[in-house]
Amino acid sequence: MQHWIIDDQARELIDNWRLGLPDAKLLSRTEARKLPFDQSGIYWCRLRSGEPVRAVSALWPDTAVHVVILADEPSDAMTIEAMTAGASGCCNAHAAPEVLQHVAAVVENGGLWV
Repeated sequence: MQHWIIDDQARELIDNWRLGLPDAKLLSRTEARKLPFDQSGIYWCRLRSGEPVRAVSALWPDTAVHVVILADEPSDAMTIEAMTAGASGCCNAHAAPEVLQHVAAVVENGGLWV
C-alpha cells in the first residue's frame, strides 16, 4: 500500500517516518491538493503545534479514504475533531517507527487508530 506524508514544512522525511514507512512519499499541502485521493493508500497529514484540524481536513474529500493525522501535540479534542472530519486515525508525529507500522496495519485493514 502506498503512503503519502503531507507536510508543508518538511523537506525530507524525519527518521521515524523514513524507518517506519520506508516507501512513503513526502508532499506539501499544495502538492497534495493535486492528488486524486482515489488511490489505495494512506494519506498521513502532519498537524503542527497550534494548527487547527481544518488546516488539513480540507485536503481530503468526503469519500472513503485512509487519512491519519500526525499531530505534533495530539489531544483528545483534536482527535475527536479529526475523526469527525473523516480521519481514520491520529497519532503523535514523533511516534516510533514500530508504532507507525502498527497504525498503518490497523488502518489498512479498515480499523481506526486513536
